[in-house]
Amino acid sequence: MQRVALRDVDLASFRAAIGPEGCADGTTAAARGAVVQMAWEASQQLLTGTVRERAGGTRGGEIRTVSASFRASPGFPLRFREGYCSCAKGTNCVHVAALVLAATDETLLPSAKAIGTAARRSALPWEQSLDSLLTAPQAQAATATSVVPANAPLAVELSLVQVMPEPVRYPSYSTDNGRHEPPVEDPIRKMKLQARLVQPGRLGGWVAGHLSWSRLDFMLLRDEFPEAHIRLLHELFTLCRASSAAQHSSSYYYGYSSGGYGYQKYLDLSACESRQLWPVLEQAHAVGLPFVYKGKQGTVPPPGTAELCLDVTTDGTTLLIAPIIKTSDGMDAVPLRFIGAEGHGIIYADRAQADRGELARFRLAKLTHPVPAQLQHLALADERLVIPEAGQAAFLSRYYPRLRRQATVISSDGSFTAPEIFGPDLVVRLAYARGHHLDIRWEWSYQVGGTELRAALGAARDPFRDREAEAGILAGLSLPADTAGVPREATAPSQPAAFSAAQPVVNQVVASGIKAVLNFSPGPLTS
Repeated sequence: MQRVALRDVDLASFRAAIGPEGCADGTTAAARGAVVQMAWEASQQLLTGTVRERAGGTRGGEIRTVSASFRASPGFPLRFREGYCSCAKGTNCVHVAALVLAATDETLLPSAKAIGTAARRSALPWEQSLDSLLTAPQAQAATATSVVPANAPLAVELSLVQVMPEPVRYPSYSTDNGRHEPPVEDPIRKMKLQARLVQPGRLGGWVAGHLSWSRLDFMLLRDEFPEAHIRLLHELFTLCRASSAAQHSSSYYYGYSSGGYGYQKYLDLSACESRQLWPVLEQAHAVGLPFVYKGKQGTVPPPGTAELCLDVTTDGTTLLIAPIIKTSDGMDAVPLRFIGAEGHGIIYADRAQADRGELARFRLAKLTHPVPAQLQHLALADERLVIPEAGQAAFLSRYYPRLRRQATVISSDGSFTAPEIFGPDLVVRLAYARGHHLDIRWEWSYQVGGTELRAALGAARDPFRDREAEAGILAGLSLPADTAGVPREATAPSQPAAFSAAQPVVNQVVASGIKAVLNFSPGPLTS
């Protein structure tokens, strides 16, 4: 418990408001360790805390929320105003007395009575500090290894649930015959991964009981579960709640109501947008917090790593492109759902288990690279793209360069050889015109296999272009922007310039290592 020490308090005003009997009962309660938590809010002159109803070793007593307000005047001690409590009495009760006395009287600390005089003076202060410093890591390691998932008093149950289309509140009619238009099914979100808190049941297995994500603070106060587990669960709850708020999906966050407003039994882990989900899951496994399947199917293995690859094969005439999931365990994985809109994680199952739907023994994995929505749709639908022979040249030159930046391209049978891509190279084209003028144009040059592809600087983004590489080249140039022929802000259209004025540009272009293509007469270009 964090200690709050109020030094300058007018206790006479406090005793007058509480009364002799209330002060005596409050002293007894504070000495027995009834005060669980306390905090001081200096801006409001308010002492807050929680007090256990029955102290003295009874861990199941009711927890009361208590606050005590004070009046601060310059040059005078704090004067007690009034105390409030969640008990039946409501104001200036024994719980208020225990909280104020614990903050103003250090002799009421239970630790002072629990430790004997001989134990307190068995070592010098500096020896006690060093002992606590050196034994703390060992104690933490012992605590982490002593928690066995099979005997854990708390676990997280993960279950796959099929997403049903939400009912339409206001029907829309898009046809003349008056038929209702059904909602469009989202192929990316056919399944979702729900998480709920469970504890061991009387007859074995796991049951939820009164546990809920919205009661984590109360569970921490009752001291019934390991503190490290509760704090990790609170962090997981915060991540999912932030994702729900960002997506404005209040229908799910407040959708489950059993016992009152904000009583949340389930979390949708598949909708978590934060990549911090994976460190939290790894830490939960390290401290012995188990994640279990629904029913009695055992414990969910710890998360692994996976990568979505595009397998390109050919039968001699057509190209076939199929998405596959390569996992760290080497499983023949079938994707069930991607985690987050950006696809930072995946829920998958073995091909023999995938047909079982909600009953599949799934696994979780962090993806090495995020997967865009289009590739998610392709992978979940288990579809293959067929490229006919007539379109393969366009595929290799226009689409393959962009495709390889979104996913790793492989060929499982070695029948497809990926073309080598070189570039980008910044090219300046110098064309001699009439009247002793020189037309200066800037282009990007790429080599895809044996084909050269060019795009004008400042033109629309072509599929084969690498934006990051182009931006890096432009950032490294030192050409003056006010010289004729040099594009402004690296994207402005080129402008014709007199040959004499453009000569410094040519010299600087050559010095910068940019390819220069010159044309002084109608005919083929020369470099």
